[in-house]
Amino acid sequence: MTFFKSFLASCLGIFTSFVVLLIAFFIVIASSSSEPLPEVKNNSVLTIEMTGTIPAYAVPSPVESYFNPNAANKVSLVNLKENLEKAAADDRIKGVWVKANMLAESWANLEQAYTYLKNYKESGKFLYFSTDDIGMNEQSYYLASLADSVFSPPNTNFEFDGFVSQMSFYADMLDKIGIEPEIFRVGKYKSAVEPFLQTSASPESRDQMEEIMGRATDTFITAIADRTGKSVDEVNQMLNSEPVNRLQFAHENGLIDSLAFESDVERMLKTRLGLADDDEIETISFQSYAKIPASTAGVDLPSSQDRVAVIYTDGAIMSDLGNESPLGNSGFITASNVQKQLDEALDRSTVKAIVVHINSPG
Repeated sequence: MTFFKSFLASCLGIFTSFVVLLIAFFIVIASSSSEPLPEVKNNSVLTIEMTGTIPAYAVPSPVESYFNPNAANKVSLVNLKENLEKAAADDRIKGVWVKANMLAESWANLEQAYTYLKNYKESGKFLYFSTDDIGMNEQSYYLASLADSVFSPPNTNFEFDGFVSQMSFYADMLDKIGIEPEIFRVGKYKSAVEPFLQTSASPESRDQMEEIMGRATDTFITAIADRTGKSVDEVNQMLNSEPVNRLQFAHENGLIDSLAFESDVERMLKTRLGLADDDEIETISFQSYAKIPASTAGVDLPSSQDRVAVIYTDGAIMSDLGNESPLGNSGFITASNVQKQLDEALDRSTVKAIVVHINSPG
């Protein structure tokens, strides 16, 4: 009898705890939705932290949203464009300070981010780029090449050794352990399955990889040449010399303007903003600024109510997964999910056209 009393008491305690946590969750959601807009003070600097990836559109899972209320405002191409357009028009924002380290993003997305930063610079406001003890690679420096000034701490990493693509092949291993892959393949350039069928890359696979890598290299070299004033041949020679991970090399060749810690960058910012040494720099984070309406930032909004709906799809194309996972299905493209978004767009009378943005390996 004592056991059952203890068991029931434990169950009641667990249930009560669950109810309390559920109530607390909804209170947090309600309070966050009613938060006042962030204040943008005069003479402010917009700070943007870039690390890892820059997806086209940030779609956090429910778990991410619960633990990080700003997860939906992670730097993506969509909100980067919106925030930079606002910063360019907002008289309260005097410049942008990007803090970046190693990026691992496709060149298609990087080129789009580059365009948004370049458009912002047409406003005449300053753009600073700095990194931390992790340092920069070619992807992050490609964006930094647009900056008025690029800063890096001494003795950190600076990757400037060109581009490479590697493939692993498993055909011999599968043969040794008696596994014969059954693969349906159409087209010589459909090379994703080659590692399971061959011991080296086919001419078609090598051809397309060289084309992709060559285009990325040309884009990168042109950006460096524009920044440093060096010729394309000079930059190409630098890139194809011995592998360079030395920051001193970057500083000596005009890729990095100053070897400086974050505190040093802040002092330079104070000078740029006309502040005294003991004054505080007014900054607003990317996530906070994303909450500021474009209309209050001075952006000219279209007078027409007609809209173009953009549907972002990202991930592998999969069969319908059934019920929505509590962890989110943002990493997949399914027919039902795309259909749901299409239906929502079609139901809105102001939507006059639909663009579907696809980022998928297939």
